[in-house]
Amino acid sequence: GIGATTGGISGLFGVGGGSITVPAVALVSDFSHYKVLGTSLAAMILPAMSGVATHHQAGRVVWPVALPLAAGSAIGCYLGGRHVALRVDEDVLRIIFFGLMVGIGG
Repeated sequence: GIGATTGGISGLFGVGGGSITVPAVALVSDFSHYKVLGTSLAAMILPAMSGVATHHQAGRVVWPVALPLAAGSAIGCYLGGRHVALRVDEDVLRIIFFGLMVGIGG
């Protein structure tokens, strides 16, 4: 399905899964962009935990750097999702996401 395909492409090219998953789910479903983004974020929880465990076991996690990054990301995700994203028009949100993807890819 979409998960296996986007995961394979992400692994092959070294890109974040969300940059492929969000457009793919948006194209094949009738979900709102809000639901696509939220679903994509939720879908990353288990792969992220698995990756952290694997890299931790191999001694490749610098915890003094990783923990503050994770805390900042969690706070930013909460504030952005709770107080910003839901107040932005869905079409504007799509344009911002598109611009972000073009900027990252360029």
